[in-house]
Amino acid sequence: MAQLQHFALPASPATHVEIPRGDSVADSVRWLEDRFPFAGYLHLGTGAQRSMAELIARHVPAHGRILDIGCGPCDKTAVLGRMGYRCTGIDDFGDAWHREGDNFERIKRFASDAGVRLVEGDGKSLPFVHGSFDAVMLCDVIEHLHASPRALLGAAIDLLQDDGWLVISVPNALNLRKRIDVLRGRTNYPPYEQFFRSGDSWRGHVREYAWRDLEELARRLGLVDASVHGHHHMLGVLPAWARTPYAAVTAPFPSLRDTLVLCGRKPRGWSLPPLG
Repeated sequence: MAQLQHFALPASPATHVEIPRGDSVADSVRWLEDRFPFAGYLHLGTGAQRSMAELIARHVPAHGRILDIGCGPCDKTAVLGRMGYRCTGIDDFGDAWHREGDNFERIKRFASDAGVRLVEGDGKSLPFVHGSFDAVMLCDVIEHLHASPRALLGAAIDLLQDDGWLVISVPNALNLRKRIDVLRGRTNYPPYEQFFRSGDSWRGHVREYAWRDLEELARRLGLVDASVHGHHHMLGVLPAWARTPYAAVTAPFPSLRDTLVLCGRKPRGWSLPPLG
């Protein structure tokens, strides 16, 4: 694990390598598709990267400061970096594939090309200064935690400036595909083979979330103007013939879509509410 040091981001937007800034969402996603260094990683499409970028763009002004906790290979962070946001990604890079061959070096080069500042670390110590960011993202992170997300999310909110935004995406535990699988006698958990072969450390999903879970999470964190949205980030797991009808059936019922996104604002004078 890298040595962690606390730092604040410089005020200037030009904190990274010199690359074109202010691309549209569509142009930034196309850049990702052309430049992402891991063949097959985006096999489910770029719906997740596009929808997260659009959400951030609605809430955070141009050149805002974004922290992506659990950034992985920076696929979502890279899109925001190309759009002109000042992005920082942090991850422990503990998934086995992160350390295979030169993969970690390729992630670092890709992040640099996208204008993303990369930090190696974990959620137990976020090495940033209070109020450093306009938005903090955790994309498909908290379902992997073996304990309550309270401490991690409280620390993440503390890093936001007043009126900054916390954005969390999670797999929907009650999406339509999983409901159908359960009715067919199949599990709604990750494939058992993955768990069986995981060895001493399971890094898969521990607790997935439903719509009301996220509403309660926002309340317990003391967020305001909080909202939950349903998205399709995983349509690619379905056969091609099923994707259009599946999207049509779930269109009027966002709580049945495959991914849920919580977005909430840090109020002025915020402190983490006590347990109770």
